[in-house]
Parts: sequence; structure tokens; C-alpha cells
Amino acid sequence: MDHQDYRNQFEKIFSFLNGSNHERFFEFLDNNVTYIDQGEHAFGGTFHGLQDVQSHAFEGIHHYLRTPLNFEINKMIIEGNCATFIMNASAKDNNGKNYLNHCCFYAEMNPQSKKIMKIEAFYDTFKVHQLVKDNAPQRKSA
Repeated sequence: MDHQDYRNQFEKIFSFLNGSNHERFFEFLDNNVTYIDQGEHAFGGTFHGLQDVQSHAFEGIHHYLRTPLNFEINKMIIEGNCATFIMNASAKDNNGKNYLNHCCFYAEMNPQSKKIMKIEAFYDTFKVHQLVKDNAPQRKSA
């Protein structure tokens, strides 16, 4: 893959985080993906494997949100099979207030499968703490 191929694939994959089509995003994660959610907050940690990433890294925060997180890419930097995304993550919290968090994702792609094999995520920890403190968790129906 050349630089433009990587750019196109990364843009395609991360576009699924914009809106409520997050399930499509997971289709482009390697089964053995590693997801590191940096920071000292309720959803931080290191998660291995697609199932673990889906159930811990992403679903946890959604219990505090009325609407799905919508990620807007502000800047994308590509170097080889790696990309860094600077994004805004927004949603409505369980109290109906706007939730906005600024974040940065670093991602590595497997050149053969064209799937993401590692993500390291950085969020504004204070805003995550406020979300949890100010909102009662709601169980989402399947």
C-alpha cells in the first residue's frame, strides 16, 4: 500500500465513528486488536481482542450518554501504516446536556489485512470524570 492507499483506508475506517454506525468501525478492527485507553478514568485500560474492545472500551461510556458518540476528525497525520487523529467526540448525556471531549487516537494498520491492529486513545480525563459524576448510568437495550 502506498501513502494515498493508507490515507483512504484510514479515512474510510474512522468515518464510521461519525454518526451512529459504530458497528461498521468494528468490522475494520483486527480480531487481535489492542486498544489502550489512556488516563485515570472509569473507562481507561488496555483491552485485547475485538470482543474485549467492543464491550469495555466503547460500550461503557455509552451507559452515560443518551446519543451515540459522534467523532469529528479535525486533523489526520499519516506515516506509513500509522495514523494520528485529532478529533472532537460529542453526544447528549443522560441529562440531555451536550457532552464534548477532545481526543487523539493513534492507530496502526496491518498492511496485509488492511485492518486496525492497535489503537491508543487519549481523552480529556476531567471531562470523562464529569460525565460519570453528573449522570446516572442507563442500561441500553440490545
